[in-house]
Amino acid sequence: MLSPKRQKMSPVPLPSPRPNYKVKIHYTNSYNYRVEKEYDYLVIACDPRCLLGIADYTDEEKKIFNALDAFEFHTAVNKLDNVPIPSNVEPFALQFDIKSLKKMDGDIYALRNEYFSRVGVPLGGQEIISTSYQLVDLSRTSSTYDQRVEEMRLKREEQLRNSPWFQFKNLTTLTEKVNNYFPHFNQQHLVEGLPWDILDMQGKHNTLYVSSFTCFESVLQIFQYGKMLIKKNDIVRILPTNKNASIAIIGAGPSGLLWASQFLKKKGYTNVEILEKSDRFGGKSNTFYAPTEKGDVACELGTCYLSPSYTPIRKLISKYQATKITYKGEDRTWRRVVNLEPEMVRSKEELDYGITYAQWVERSIKNNTVNNGSSKKSCILKFFQKMTFGSIKEQFKRCKNNLYTQVCRYIQLHRQIFGKSRPIPLKRIERWDLLDKTFEKFLEDNLLFDLIPYFTYGYEAQGYGNISRIPAYYGMVWMTPETILPKKGVGTVGCLFDGFDALWRQVVRQENLNIVLSVNITKIERILDVENSCI
Repeated sequence: MLSPKRQKMSPVPLPSPRPNYKVKIHYTNSYNYRVEKEYDYLVIACDPRCLLGIADYTDEEKKIFNALDAFEFHTAVNKLDNVPIPSNVEPFALQFDIKSLKKMDGDIYALRNEYFSRVGVPLGGQEIISTSYQLVDLSRTSSTYDQRVEEMRLKREEQLRNSPWFQFKNLTTLTEKVNNYFPHFNQQHLVEGLPWDILDMQGKHNTLYVSSFTCFESVLQIFQYGKMLIKKNDIVRILPTNKNASIAIIGAGPSGLLWASQFLKKKGYTNVEILEKSDRFGGKSNTFYAPTEKGDVACELGTCYLSPSYTPIRKLISKYQATKITYKGEDRTWRRVVNLEPEMVRSKEELDYGITYAQWVERSIKNNTVNNGSSKKSCILKFFQKMTFGSIKEQFKRCKNNLYTQVCRYIQLHRQIFGKSRPIPLKRIERWDLLDKTFEKFLEDNLLFDLIPYFTYGYEAQGYGNISRIPAYYGMVWMTPETILPKKGVGTVGCLFDGFDALWRQVVRQENLNIVLSVNITKIERILDVENSCI
């Protein structure tokens, strides 16, 4: 006889039957041979706009993909002469121009000394290797792609030679990269719920969408989105029940590599093929190894930093023993903000070489004091100088002004809107009255004035747009409680000594991923399989 507990158990409901599709992909390979291949399932791990006119998108898919906006990121690795700095100016690894970034018109907004960033000391000799960053808001330019590439090259060379804070006489560009960057929705489309429309159509037509447009342009967020997607949907509903089913992944960037290795392979799928348009894997994670007299130096043309919330990515780096994480060049006293507002400048050296990030945050808060009435007593400078390791929460508490109170208030608001879900709320946002504004306006409306300079750097430096124009939703996707108050023992910002390519190489090698490079896809058809309702 069954126990009472067993008698009360309800039968497990079977998944609802769904239309089943076969996916036929037409492409030419690196030998220019035409290939036509059929798969059981499709994972789109590239920007879906790249397949407009190629894939048989539905009207619903086209509506979502055509609503996306994006920026354009121009990065270049430069060999520069080692210009001496005065002895009373501390060495620095990064120069950051907030004014240029806010314009988003292609002016250099950051220059990073790559050797210093990884080792913590200058390279020495007569040359340095630096990566320059330029960002363009595509909605504000009518230039063609080729015209923009040439415009950015001329700007870069002119500014590196003649701007007040660079002034390098000798300049050689070793390599450069242009990325369509940070696909995102505007405020209207967010309120309409397009990110959650994407969630609802996952698995339809035997198709998944997993690249950064679904959530945010970050390795961490696309990894979190994958975990959320698996958790939200019954695995039987969105993936094939047959573990030998053939699965095509379009794109060998971080999204494609993570899905092949950390999701599909872990779930037991054995027949996964990645199709990549370029001749390399890694996508926007692109490390260039610049030769120097002290050996090759990793220079990141794309993904570069690990923020405090990157614990899952740190675990991957450890798992694959890919490279070491270094924090040496990321001390806040080694990052300098240049092109300052006149009221911030206190000496000729500061005018020429800028001030440390810590000083900039402190002076920005003091300048805001007149307007917002926050406490004039501040230990922000001391806080940001020391905020590298240890319990950041305790250091926030020691500040004798409103900063800790404002941090707690922001975290409370974040939890109210996002809950514990990462990277985006699992359910559609109902309280758009809280978020229907820019990120800067959101901070102002909630009296979080002291967080504005901190978030300006923390958000904008990554190339995610201007907080005075970007929707508050995206600001909160990136500036999470885990980023602001990381766990004890987690460094604030680090980089990979051998670059992110070192991680992807180990993932591909150790997981034995099947990648076909130099693929030019000409047609994707999802054909209804009338004989089977489920795979």
